This record gives sequence, C-alpha cells and structure tokens, in this order.
Amino acid sequence: MYYCHRCGEPWRGLGENVGVHESCQRCRTMIHCCMNCASYDVDAPNECRDECAEHVAEKHGKNYCEAFVFRGRSSPPALSPTSAASREKWERLFTRLES
Repeated sequence: MYYCHRCGEPWRGLGENVGVHESCQRCRTMIHCCMNCASYDVDAPNECRDECAEHVAEKHGKNYCEAFVFRGRSSPPALSPTSAASREKWERLFTRLES
C-alpha cells in the first residue's frame, strides 16, 4: 500500500506510477518527492541510496528525479504528536465551516 508521507492518506492513484504533478488528495502535498521515495535515506549521501540520482535540495517538494520509486508501506507513516494535533484542529475548522 502507498501513503502520503505528510498526512498518511492512502494513495488512490495507479500504484507506484506517480506523475510528477500528482498531489495528495487530502493535504495537497506533492507525491513525487524524496520523502515518498524508496531510496530516501537520511544517512546516505545526498539523503538518497540511488547513486545515479541527482541531488535534490527540497526533499518535501516536487522533483523530476527519474530514479523515483514510490515507497510501499504496510501501514501509514506515524505522525508526530504535533502533526496529529494540527491535523485534528484543521479538520475541526472545516467541519464547522461545512455545518
């Protein structure tokens, strides 16, 4: 299963085939980014295990890396307590607006 690295929303696209301009349906974060890539590794040079990949400065933003492979996970990424609290506040805000 594939998930957004930022909010944990399951990816509803066509499997690991992610277009460069695709974004999460929930939080609108770009999906084709280092944080969602199977080669992303904070301990590797340039934070990438793929030796052929070019350096990407913005790991959370859209990139055009041809080495991108969507990282599959058995469960959504764990959100930090701050992220979870922020998400809850955000959802309550829009729940009130829809009422």
